[in-house]
Amino acid sequence: MASMGELADIGVADLLYLLALRRQTGKLTINANGHEVHLFLEEGQLVLVTSSNFNLRLGRMLLRLGMIEAEQLSAALQEQERTGQSRSLGSILIARGWISDDELAQCIEDQCIEIVARVISTQQGIFVYTRGVQVPRRTEIVPLNADRILLEATRRTDELSTLLSLLPPSAAPIAISNRIDELADSLTDIEVLVAATLQSGAGSLDELTEHLVMDELTLWRTVISMRERGLLVASEESPMDTRTLPPRNDQSSPHEEEMTPFDPERL
Repeated sequence: MASMGELADIGVADLLYLLALRRQTGKLTINANGHEVHLFLEEGQLVLVTSSNFNLRLGRMLLRLGMIEAEQLSAALQEQERTGQSRSLGSILIARGWISDDELAQCIEDQCIEIVARVISTQQGIFVYTRGVQVPRRTEIVPLNADRILLEATRRTDELSTLLSLLPPSAAPIAISNRIDELADSLTDIEVLVAATLQSGAGSLDELTEHLVMDELTLWRTVISMRERGLLVASEESPMDTRTLPPRNDQSSPHEEEMTPFDPERL
């Protein structure tokens, strides 16, 4: 049975607390900020976290953490494609000796923390909880310290909310200002990289995120700093801004499971 609700009525942290208290097994799906997140639980414990956010995918995270090279990721993805997706990306990288079990576990924990921090910090969106859903096959299953993940994700929430409030809309046009030349000697290495990426064709925060393999929070801090110093100019409004789009309200297929309003008493 599936039930749904609004994040404005009950936050993700409270949802996870309730599901843990009732020792629930199932899948919590969250649609917010233009992305879809799946949180799988077994007996109330968080066992798997996935996100549609490209920058938070496992391969991208491994690159950002410096654990693999782009060529290694490309080769592993090609092998995964040849095997018909029957092997997980992590297992291929481990088999080739490019990462260790511990490195994979560390990356997945960091990935979970980032994903959970973002959904905890959002107050707009919808959630669907489906009881009894099992973890999908061919996914990276490593033991998760759910308490540590939730604690660290909660700690990051305040900073995340502050950064998001200072950023331009993610799809809004941004460009280098005329001041960049006069302040060129004061730029940090990361600021030089951001400026070069904008000059080479990237035109929004979304495109910077796609082109630059770096920690997203570091990129956000850099963009905010450059903007405050007048090195970047941004349009505040964009009709395609994914961070302000309301959740989709597609008509249900007749084959989809009927939804009921979320009621904690029915768990």
